[in-house]
Amino acid sequence: MTRTRLFSAPHAVAILNEAKARQLGPLDEGRLFRVLDEAGFTHHEIGKWYGEMPTHIRWRIELLDLIPAGRSAVEEGRVPVGLGWYIALLGEENQRLMLARWARGDFADVYEAQNCARAIRNDSRSA
Repeated sequence: MTRTRLFSAPHAVAILNEAKARQLGPLDEGRLFRVLDEAGFTHHEIGKWYGEMPTHIRWRIELLDLIPAGRSAVEEGRVPVGLGWYIALLGEENQRLMLARWARGDFADVYEAQNCARAIRNDSRSA
């Protein structure tokens, strides 16, 4: 299936070059990548032009699924980006739970928190 593009590839490349020069934060990258995705470009194309893997593009877009408190926590550096992505994959109630547990210091490290988020997601998928 061919995707209809809202503007040309050279325009997309120019936008991405400007964004790269500005060193966008992860959520701003996600917003940009979502716009380009919705404009008809694939994650593979966006990644190639931005110098990242297609999975990086997908992860940044999925990071936008964080509830507002989660987005703020990532932007302010209170939640690591990778953990934020795992939390973004959860429903709203479980996002609140994970954010509260992280803020309280309930986890030994970020890996334990990621594993917890992954387990919650797996449990909710099989329910």
